[in-house]
Parts: sequence; structure tokens; C-alpha cells
Amino acid sequence: MVIARLSIMVSMLLLTALGVVNSDGYAEERLPVPPADDITKAEMLVRGLHKADYAKLKFSDRVALASKLLEEAKGTRDPAPRYVLLRDARTSAAKAANAPLAMVAAEELANVFEVGQGKSRAAVAEFILSAASTPTLALSASEVLIAAADAARNEDDWASAVYLANAAEMASRRAQSVVQSTLAQSKVKEMETMRGWAEKVKDDLETLKTTPDDPAANLSVGRFHCLIKRDWEVGIPMLAKGMDAKWKDCAEKELKAGKGTGEDQLAAADAWYELAKEAEAAARFPLQMRALHWYTSSTATLAGIDRTRAEKRMAELQVLASARSDRMQSWLANHKAIADGKIKKWGFAKQTFKSAKDFEEIPKDGAILIGFFYAANKNGKVAPDSIQPIYLAPSGEVRGKVYGLPTNNDVPQVTKAKTGYAVGAIQIRSHYSAMTSFQPIYMRITEKGLNPSDRYEGPAVGNAGTADVIVGGDGNFIIGLQFKYNAQEAVRGLSVITLTTLEPNTVLVDPKKKDPKKK
Repeated sequence: MVIARLSIMVSMLLLTALGVVNSDGYAEERLPVPPADDITKAEMLVRGLHKADYAKLKFSDRVALASKLLEEAKGTRDPAPRYVLLRDARTSAAKAANAPLAMVAAEELANVFEVGQGKSRAAVAEFILSAASTPTLALSASEVLIAAADAARNEDDWASAVYLANAAEMASRRAQSVVQSTLAQSKVKEMETMRGWAEKVKDDLETLKTTPDDPAANLSVGRFHCLIKRDWEVGIPMLAKGMDAKWKDCAEKELKAGKGTGEDQLAAADAWYELAKEAEAAARFPLQMRALHWYTSSTATLAGIDRTRAEKRMAELQVLASARSDRMQSWLANHKAIADGKIKKWGFAKQTFKSAKDFEEIPKDGAILIGFFYAANKNGKVAPDSIQPIYLAPSGEVRGKVYGLPTNNDVPQVTKAKTGYAVGAIQIRSHYSAMTSFQPIYMRITEKGLNPSDRYEGPAVGNAGTADVIVGGDGNFIIGLQFKYNAQEAVRGLSVITLTTLEPNTVLVDPKKKDPKKK
């Protein structure tokens, strides 16, 4: 019970500081957009202080200005100047065709102020498109805009989601990439379909507010969550209360499979598989992929003819997954590897102490680590007291639990991979048997793992210690994390959990060797 309460406290404290919603649905109220007169005065102040920087028009100068404004916004508490700093950082980066940086600023603006994530990103989509004049810049823009569309979808901002998906499709044409164009076109169709379904379920959502057990409304909204938003955890309980006997049966088997045996998981897989055969076209693929999810999970404990049948169904459905233009087959391969126990828990090196508590997490669906939220004193110059991992999952970005207990003096920070990269390794420094800093090393995502030869370093979080150790780095995806706490509930140990699907399983990043990309 004590741990549960501490977990809630940690989530609320850190996510309050970050201005985001936690896994329990709680959110700190964001600031209202300042009045127009206050914004005008703040513009005069900010642009007056940086007059020379605003006058520079080269891409490199605009990126430098965006970075400077973002840094100033961190230490600014007056709402109007802070709003202008973040807004102008977003615009400056977008006009320099630096789509990743523009979206970082857009996300921070939406985290602090009452501006939707989708709207904040959509506001600079045209600037990004105008500036992305080369195939390389256009490819980056298309990738980032697709992720932006997903962020809008997660907020049910369908207008922004469709707009951003169309912007991504326009950028993909300039990128001269058939693969990216196919992916972007698929994203446009997906968002338009979602918007149509969202319109259809509006009345049913209203019905559930007053009659939460209404069978027809539960079926409609449950199908929407499962098939369109791919949020099975929300949709399944609704389907279990729905009016359709077949969907109800599938939902009940799903609920049992979550805490049941391999036989229970096989029963759920078979139920979704059979339902997919008679479902309408738009519902068929998500149902098939849910069946594949449970077939994959069940094979870890099944034996004999049941295992053979499950594996045959898996092979059949894998062909469908592989035909998709997204990375669905990669997620499924990761999920199967986790189910088969093909994972490695890297050690903590010298990060040990008698009073430590150990925790670990491995997200479902084979998600891969792409960054961290963290809270630390002195703008990250000392070891963080609390850490929240950021993962990339089939449904988009998801956040793990918050580990550690932030103090009143901690400052929230974020480090996240640019599009197409993930955390491949983490350099750990320690002193007196406790972590003093960590530094993510980002690597290019491929179909089967990460490319250690195509990498860059994230910021070092904390101060220098007496030992350098790298965890991860062999090209396998990082699919989970391990933590150690001290007696004050502060994080003092960090390590990774990776897949072991790449052979040979050799560490390719040596902390004592210079990065070959650096002269």
C-alpha cells in the first residue's frame, strides 16, 4: 500500500511539473493562453532582447535562435514571455525546416498552455512544408508530421490529425521515396476513417454519460476504441457489456486471457480470428492482429497440437502483417521475442547499495525505448531523482511509469530521439556506489534492430563520476528498464533490458573508444 501511494505521488509530482496526463488520467491544469495585450508586450520584450538573432534568416541561425528561446523558456515563469518564447522557438525551427525541433517546441507549448498538441503542431506545418525544399529535409518533415498526426489523434483532435497527415503526404512527394509516400497515404486514409467513426459514436458517448450500461452504446464505443484507436484496454470492458453476443464472447475471453494461462490466451486468439472472418473490411485487420497478439503470447507455454495450431495461425497472420506499409511486423517480432524469453537484463555495475529497492518494467506489445522525462536539481547538473521512460509502440509514443520521488527543487527535463532513432545504449557514471549521471546514445532504427554505426549522443544528465559503464549498445532494441532506489525513494541505479534476437550478440559501443563519427 505504501509503494502504491508513493507511486501515485511520484506520478502526480513529475507529471504536474511536465504538464501532461499520467496513466491514471490525472492532469495538472495548464495555463490559459495569455491575453493579447500581454502577448504583444512580451513580443516587444523578447524580440527586443534578441533583435539581432531574429534578423538572421539562414537555416542554421534560425535553429540556433529556436534552441536559445527554448532554453530561456525553461527558466521563465511569467506566462506571457514564456508563451512567446515557446511559440517563436516553434516557428523559428519550422522556418529552418528542422521539423523535429519545431515539434519539441510545439509539444512543450501544449504541455504548458491550453493549446492542444495537435493544434500546436498543425500551426507550423505550412512553415515546415515551405522550408523542406530538398528530398532529405522533406523525408524528415514527412516522418515528423506523421508522428504529429498521431499526437493529434491521441487527443481526439481529428481535424488536426487529418490536416497533419495530409501535410505529411505532401512532404513525402518531395522526398521522392515510394516507401514514405505509401506510408503517408496510408496515414491519411487511416485518419480520415478514424474521423468518420468518431463522428458516428458521438451520440453513443453521450448516452454512456447517463446510462453507462447501455448495451448498444457500449458495443459502438467499444468497437471504436478497439478497432480505430487500438485502445483495447478501454474498449474491451465496453464490449463485454455490449449487445452483440459474438463480440461479448470475444471480450470475455480477452479479459480472462490477460491474467490466464496459455490455453486462455489461445481461446482469445481463436475467438478474434473467427470474428475477423465475418467482420467488415475496416475491422478485419485489427481483429486479425489482436488474434496474432494472443497466438504469440500463448506459444510461450503451450505444447503439443495446441502449440502447432497456434504457430500455423501465427505464420498465416504474419504474412498479412508483413504486407502492411507500417512497422507492424517489427512490433510483432519484438512481442514474440519477449514472450519467448529472448531478453537480456544488463547489470548495474557498481550501482549497488544495501538499502536499494529494485524495480523493472517491460511495456507490452514490444515497445522500444526512445527517450526520458526526468527531474533533477540545478537544471540536470546533478543525478536525476526521478525518471520516466518514453517508448515507441504500435499506437505511437507511450510513457512508462515514473520511477523515483522528485523534490521541490527539481527541474523537469526531457531527452528524446529524433525521428527514426531510438535509445540504443546508455552510458552510466557512478560514484560511491550510486549513479551520478546517465547519457543516452541514440541509434538508427532498422527492421530487425538498431544500427550502432549510425548513432549520436544525447545530453549527459547529471555530473561526472569515477566510472564509465555502457549498458546496451549491441544493436538489439531496448524494450525495458531496471531501476534501483535509495532509502529516500530517489533513483540511484539504472540499467536496461534488451532483446537478444540479433546475432552475434556483440557490444559495438565501447565507452573508452572515440566515436568514429567524431574527429
